[in-house]
Amino acid sequence: MKFFYLFILILVSQFVYSQKIVKLETLKAKKGTIFFIKNKSNFTQKITLTVTSDHFKNGFKTFEKKIKPHKKKKFYKLKNSDVKFTTKVEHQKKATKKENKLEKIKIAERKFDLQKDDINKGIVIFSKKTCSRCRLAESYLDEHNIKFKKIAIDESSEGKKLMWQKIRGSSTKKMRIKTPVIVVNGEVSYSHKNLVQFLKDIEQ
Repeated sequence: MKFFYLFILILVSQFVYSQKIVKLETLKAKKGTIFFIKNKSNFTQKITLTVTSDHFKNGFKTFEKKIKPHKKKKFYKLKNSDVKFTTKVEHQKKATKKENKLEKIKIAERKFDLQKDDINKGIVIFSKKTCSRCRLAESYLDEHNIKFKKIAIDESSEGKKLMWQKIRGSSTKKMRIKTPVIVVNGEVSYSHKNLVQFLKDIEQ
């Protein structure tokens, strides 16, 4: 019986511990706010910190670092103590079978079918894997339960052609743009100066 209670206690302890793998700490200094992240797990974590604020040109900044077990690392210093901000911390973790299954279903539902789907209906995001702005846009829409379709231009040459057709129309003029390219009911936009505000406007 004692062994049974000890086993339950260990399970509960592991559950509580797993809920606090990483911890964000902020320190108010004379000339700004310093962001620290502590890795409370027993293995190295790849951690992403997103700081959202009107203080930034694009509306946000993203930082990625690896932190060793039970170590704390300085991520960023915001050089103005009066700036309003929100933060989001993501850490790499091993997903359960159920989480993997649900993620696969979600990815399949969001994949834009070039043969069947209409580019001028709903929200369509042209994105690429290495684009942090793309990840932010997808994450924002996901968290606010806004449905969208996705075209990965680094995986589909046809998808990339469609993106440029939507941007340039019949013109062949060369352009440099910042992803994501977002189409909302037929209206295309890209190189957003304040991506967060643009996403907020979509929500409204």
